[in-house]
Amino acid sequence: MGNSCVTGSSSLSNQGQSQESNGSETTFKWRIDGFSSLLDKGWTSSSVFNIRGFDWYMVLNLRDRKSGDKNEYVSLELVLFLAPEILHTVVEASFKFLIYDQSYGKHLEQHQVSQNFQAPSRVSGTSFMIPLATLKEQSSGFLVEDSCVFGIQFIKVVPVKGSSKHRQNLKANVARAIGNSCVTGSSQSSQGHCQESNGSETTFKWRIDGFSSLLDKGEGWTNSSVFNIRGFNWYLMLNPRDRKSGDKNEYVSLKLVLTQTVSERSHLIAKATFKFLIYDQSYGKHHEEHQVSHNFQAASRVSGISCMIPLAKLKEQSSGFLVKDSCVFGIQFIKVVAVKGNDVSETLFVQKISNICSDPQVYTWNIDDFFVLKNPSTSPEFELCGHKWLITIYPSGSDKNPNYLSLYLNMKDSLHKDSAILADVSITIKDQETGKHKKLSARLQLKNCAPTWGWGKFISLEDFKDSSQGYLVKTKCCIEAQIAVIGSSKTE
Repeated sequence: MGNSCVTGSSSLSNQGQSQESNGSETTFKWRIDGFSSLLDKGWTSSSVFNIRGFDWYMVLNLRDRKSGDKNEYVSLELVLFLAPEILHTVVEASFKFLIYDQSYGKHLEQHQVSQNFQAPSRVSGTSFMIPLATLKEQSSGFLVEDSCVFGIQFIKVVPVKGSSKHRQNLKANVARAIGNSCVTGSSQSSQGHCQESNGSETTFKWRIDGFSSLLDKGEGWTNSSVFNIRGFNWYLMLNPRDRKSGDKNEYVSLKLVLTQTVSERSHLIAKATFKFLIYDQSYGKHHEEHQVSHNFQAASRVSGISCMIPLAKLKEQSSGFLVKDSCVFGIQFIKVVAVKGNDVSETLFVQKISNICSDPQVYTWNIDDFFVLKNPSTSPEFELCGHKWLITIYPSGSDKNPNYLSLYLNMKDSLHKDSAILADVSITIKDQETGKHKKLSARLQLKNCAPTWGWGKFISLEDFKDSSQGYLVKTKCCIEAQIAVIGSSKTE
């Protein structure tokens, strides 16, 4: 990222990543150019690489923090890319993380780590491997001309088939890890999960007993076991304590993940249409999220609904969602179609701060009479960062979100068919009374086939029209678009 070579697949040598063999040891190197551009990006993943017949990837956080410590640290993780054929295999691995000294050859080598990688435990890492300040010191040799090299050396990788006894022990360990929660099993109905078919639709149910024990574990994601729908393996992810930015309330979020590996089925795209469900066990008034469609493939295996329902609402006795400390989540598949896809790779270049238009540019749309707007209406065309744009507003709500004001940003000019821009965008509705504006932001790529981005539920119409909020003063309102083009991408 930046001019970082954080791209590629398991063909590594020409993509900023390399794989070396030395007897029984194998080393994977991950070179990052334009290191300074990565510093504010959070967790960054390498491409997938193959060692001893298993697919892996590395994850890097350059600004990790210890509790009560103001210093920033570099943390590294190794992740096993789970495949259906190894669901009952334990991969015993021994390895070391490395940071390469490019000046003096005095590499930083973490002590040897041993880990049994398996379906519920696919990640092993080293938190706070080195202070970021130390890595950036010129005398360390780790950062040279804004380039650094991380690596992992595998000492041993041995696959071991899990016995039925092992799987029973694993089930017991998982149950202990989450209190009395029954978050175990596969798609078999006897293990807290069941799969129902109704004509062309298939539903997977995930029952969690001892739900309060799961809440005691704090914020974080819990995975269901893997289940098979229409020839593909999937699992659900649940976060019962998710949060919105600037909101103190806790929410329940759900994700669907396709487990297929890059190496085995990279030529297939699973086109899926589905709905997430939370079951009302008392009155049958289930909470059903609107229909979602997603093309699952090697580079895009996750789709979900953030902040699906407030946790407080789920816990209300009158809702019927939580009965005797038990709740039931589910997913209904309306359609799953496997199609062949062409191999596609994308290189992303993140610009330096000094580059043109890395600083945001702003357009303000003053609306004199909100009540005469058609549904939808568009702003006058404007130009920011060398591109032409429109703002689209649904003042009476869209068909999908009738009780909300919807706002979208549309790029009007045409790009090269294989290219896209990477932009930081935000839309703001100004509070004309107290300055407490309503602002939503995103970092996204826009291209010819996907030139629009926005929020269907930007703000409820009730809150927008509330005179005490200051968004609508008599008939006037003010909407602001802010755009910074921070990079570009090319698809091959």
